[in-house]
Amino acid sequence: MKEFLERLKSPVVWVTALTSIYAYIEMGDFSSPRGIALVVVGCGIAIFGALNNPTDRDNM
Repeated sequence: MKEFLERLKSPVVWVTALTSIYAYIEMGDFSSPRGIALVVVGCGIAIFGALNNPTDRDNM
């Protein structure tokens, strides 16, 4: 858990999160629940990618 909290201090994570939120606001289709769900899932995947550790297969 401590390592996860350390990753939240990373500027890369914050830039990815802010970019995802910006994309959600700009490109989100708020007229249907499906569109909102797809944008939220896309943001989650982008943030997961920023938090992922590609050099360690067993840990995030």
